[in-house]
Amino acid sequence: LSNISNIYNYNFIKISSYSGTKSGDIDFELGISKKDIFNKNIVIVEDIIDSGKSIKFIANYINQYRPKTLKIVSLLVKKESIGLCDWYGFKISDKFVIGFGMDIDGSFRDLKDIYIKV
Repeated sequence: LSNISNIYNYNFIKISSYSGTKSGDIDFELGISKKDIFNKNIVIVEDIIDSGKSIKFIANYINQYRPKTLKIVSLLVKKESIGLCDWYGFKISDKFVIGFGMDIDGSFRDLKDIYIKV
């Protein structure tokens, strides 16, 4: 495993489509280039696929640089967007969730568990 960085590369994309609990415009910061994507096997790892707006945006962006393959995995997925990923951990109801990295305007991200916002 000491040579794993020679086999796999990872990059981070910052994307947001929410203001508070309301879906809005996409805010996107990319830390990858065409050479990072072209003819590579790409796996996008998501925390949650809600409406699918963000993951569709990311997939369309990445596909324009012609990856060899593109797969999507998400910890959480809502029923309406289940077809947008290749693998998922849990299907959840149509509720707004926080914690475990998911937030409302930067708050609650550091909760160690996932909670439904009521």
